[in-house]
Amino acid sequence: MTFEKGGWGFELRASASDTVLAKAGSRGFKVERSGKNRLRLRVKAPRLQEGDRKARLLKGKEPPLHRLLKAREVSSWMERLGRLECIDVWQASLSLQGRALWALEAVLKKRNTLTSLARMRLLKPTFLFNARHHANEISSTNATLFMAWVLGTTQRGLDLLKHVNVAWIPLENPDGVATLEELLPYGRDHKLHAARYNALGVETYGEYFVDEPRFPEALAKARLWRRWLPDVMIDHHGVPSHEWDQPFSGYAPFRFREFWIPRNFVYACIPFINEPGHSHHRMAKGLATLLGKAMTGMPEIIRQNRDLASRYRRYARGPEPDTFPDSKGEPLLVLPPLGRTYRTNFAVRYPHVTRSEIILEVPDEGASGRSLELCVQAHLKAEEALLHAFRRTKGRTEAALDSATGLMRLRWVPGVWRSKIGA
Repeated sequence: MTFEKGGWGFELRASASDTVLAKAGSRGFKVERSGKNRLRLRVKAPRLQEGDRKARLLKGKEPPLHRLLKAREVSSWMERLGRLECIDVWQASLSLQGRALWALEAVLKKRNTLTSLARMRLLKPTFLFNARHHANEISSTNATLFMAWVLGTTQRGLDLLKHVNVAWIPLENPDGVATLEELLPYGRDHKLHAARYNALGVETYGEYFVDEPRFPEALAKARLWRRWLPDVMIDHHGVPSHEWDQPFSGYAPFRFREFWIPRNFVYACIPFINEPGHSHHRMAKGLATLLGKAMTGMPEIIRQNRDLASRYRRYARGPEPDTFPDSKGEPLLVLPPLGRTYRTNFAVRYPHVTRSEIILEVPDEGASGRSLELCVQAHLKAEEALLHAFRRTKGRTEAALDSATGLMRLRWVPGVWRSKIGA
């Protein structure tokens, strides 16, 4: 294949009938025979149309941080963000009830050019951020849309895209969101746990690694992972913003006993953090330090951490230390993933590809106003810290002559993976 000014050229070692040659000619190919079994085809290079994909700023129209975004608004933001030069939007799957699951991708690219995802993966670290796996954990949708807006419309965002690629699923559980919106008028400040799961009330984590999952929602994250092979992931989550059940009733749901009251305003479950012998243990420790430092710059969250941890130690950890893990109110409480989520963690499954999949928790079930805004900011701070921390040095092309065939073989050697966390 050759690239000429304004056109592409192909040379094929094949015989073809006059009918095939005539058909190729009718489709814009200039066809020539060169010997008995060789064809030369030339075609005019396609021109990409800019259309509505001009990188224009959406001044004063950033996604809100202080209120719940309903499904219709999220769809509107998909359409608006998809107009930006560096943002692509595509449908990654459908829900069980037929609702769209959208994927967002931010890649720095030139106008009117085709972009090779394989090349982008080689040149830069890639991050995958997943939001609203549980539909009543509301803040992460705002955070992912806002971060996509920053990367697509601001100079600091475009500067970040010189070094990283980013992909998001802003709303992974649209059927659960439909349930949430149906219940909201009857319990606006409630945690609305009925909307946590999918349309059949089922947890879909275990379906990620099945070739033909029972629930099509599970396809979106798996497809995006295979498409980008991300270096680091965050699965954004939340916990109740108040008591799970009636305080001091003597009852707590068995599966969620340790979430009875918030233990910290923000905490992270990082795989391998408690496995000193694992090859990614140093990375886990570095990520914990990096995200902890990021949270220290948020005074309101620091105060919330201390207040919630003090209450948690008094009423939960103190009386039942075997049930409730410790919390000292640190800027970022770090724990290993729970047993039931450990085996569905992409970094645990594929550590040779993904170095870490962090689960980030904030108390956003039932949150609104300033409290919800702080939850969104915590998610944003974690994403931003990662995007600033990781880089890949410049790669190179190696050429070698194959003595057997006389052909020149080219091999791409990717740059060295670098980060500010010492891993």
